Amino acid sequence: MGETRYVSTPTPLRRGAVVRQNPGMSEWVSAAIGAGSAVVGGIVTGWFTRSAGHRQADAAAHAGNRQADALISSVRETLDEQRAQSHWEARRNVYVQFLDAVGSRAGGGYGLLFQSGDETAVPRAFMLLELEGPTEVVQSGRALMEAVDRRRGPEGLSAFDAARVAFINVARSAMVR
Repeated sequence: MGETRYVSTPTPLRRGAVVRQNPGMSEWVSAAIGAGSAVVGGIVTGWFTRSAGHRQADAAAHAGNRQADALISSVRETLDEQRAQSHWEARRNVYVQFLDAVGSRAGGGYGLLFQSGDETAVPRAFMLLELEGPTEVVQSGRALMEAVDRRRGPEGLSAFDAARVAFINVARSAMVR
């Protein structure tokens, strides 16, 4: 048979020579390179996956914060509207009480809630009117009270009616604001 030679790289051999690869370093080097490549590839893939996960988490947190801000804003607007409605109703009730107290003092069926002998009803209702305001309504209410006190005969009744209508108009414009 022929001669056996171990070579690392192909070289021209004589005829009949048996060529075997060096079983040592080339397999270990290939295995090490393959393993290293797999580890480095895993690390790189993991790094990019981690980065993408952080970006998604940040985006989700940002979206959650925007939703929370929108909800808080909506709740605030609802509470503001409820507060305004409550204030409007309270103001309206004060105006109605004042008109009714003055109408009861005037007689002639103008008052519905108060009895026409209650002398403290008008001052109490006016005090609430002063607290609730605004200034234009208070001034008009004062003029209405003076018209009730001056009411005597047909001229006084027409002055009362005019002052009453003026108060109602001023109160309505105050309710629209």
